[in-house]
Amino acid sequence: MLHYVLLFGGIVLAVAGLGGLLLTFRRKRVFNVLANAEIVDIHEDVDMTNDGKKVTNYVPVVSFTANEEEIRDMLNIRSQRKKKYKVGNKIDIYYNPKNPKSYIAAKTRNALVVPIVLTVIGAAGIIASFFK
Repeated sequence: MLHYVLLFGGIVLAVAGLGGLLLTFRRKRVFNVLANAEIVDIHEDVDMTNDGKKVTNYVPVVSFTANEEEIRDMLNIRSQRKKKYKVGNKIDIYYNPKNPKSYIAAKTRNALVVPIVLTVIGAAGIIASFFK
């Protein structure tokens, strides 16, 4: 019974990890122009948890120039710590040269740790399922 759990759990984790790796490599292909954006504002996003508590997330609003066009928008990252992002700070972003309004933070474009860990744990589960 345990070997089935290891086998199927390993397959699920390995597939999730490989999917994450493919997504990361796709991001590198699509979002391939580096720009240095300036944080020009901090947007407060208030959500409610399932138990009714308020949670405030802080989302940096960035401004950068791409293809001679000034783009100002909320970045695709957020934090519950207000001081994590400060107006005036710079942050690296990558944008799609065919559509500069489509961009991501450099740190999310290069996220490889989680997919690699999932793939390795999945592979270990698959291998362990063959031993009694």
